[in-house]
Amino acid sequence: MQLSTAPREELGSSSQRVSVEIKRMAPSSTSQPRFLDLRISLRSRECSLSDLVARVLGLLKQQERNVSLLSLQSNTRFVESLPVHGLVLRCKVEGEEFDESGFQEALHNLHGEDSVT
Repeated sequence: MQLSTAPREELGSSSQRVSVEIKRMAPSSTSQPRFLDLRISLRSRECSLSDLVARVLGLLKQQERNVSLLSLQSNTRFVESLPVHGLVLRCKVEGEEFDESGFQEALHNLHGEDSVT
């Protein structure tokens, strides 16, 4: 069963720069780890795909050791002559210590950073 916590947004206007979607895979019991699919799109000339990957991995690393990256897919396409970088990450979350709304907010603020952390 998949539960989406954010609607999928297309980067249709030049003013929208970041799109984030988090899908949770419901475990069969509360003692089992949860799985998340994170879909991130960023429209930016200033941030390369490799910078985006490094920033997102840095955010995952800050999640108190309870989030593990299982897989990562990436691509870049052009919309209105601007690069749109896309990431799909599958993560395993153990325990209840995952601040989903804070993580989503941090992802939306990624494009405002000047350097890779």
